[in-house]
Amino acid sequence: MSEEQRRLRMVLREAVGATRRPVREIERTIGIGNGNLARLLDGRLSVRIHHLVGLAAMLNVPPGDFLELSYTEASSTAKYRLRDWIERAPATPDNGAGALAEVVRQVVREELAR
Repeated sequence: MSEEQRRLRMVLREAVGATRRPVREIERTIGIGNGNLARLLDGRLSVRIHHLVGLAAMLNVPPGDFLELSYTEASSTAKYRLRDWIERAPATPDNGAGALAEVVRQVVREELAR
């Protein structure tokens, strides 16, 4: 397990404690079976995006906060935010995730070419 993954699990443990909710309620909300919260927090169960989203919903915080707190070096050296890339992209009809991904790729390519 990488250092970043350890930090993510530490942040998740703190967030779970902050909910002040019963373990079974947390497990149900984040989509894991009874008795699996400890496995998630100690690394025996993989952390999935829906786990972060569910816990974020319980705390009423953006899911990205977990990653931002866990991957501090990457956050501090980042020059842009994804929103910056998307806002700089030309407007396109909403064709779903594939179209959005292509828009982001195109803007990143243009920026890297500079």
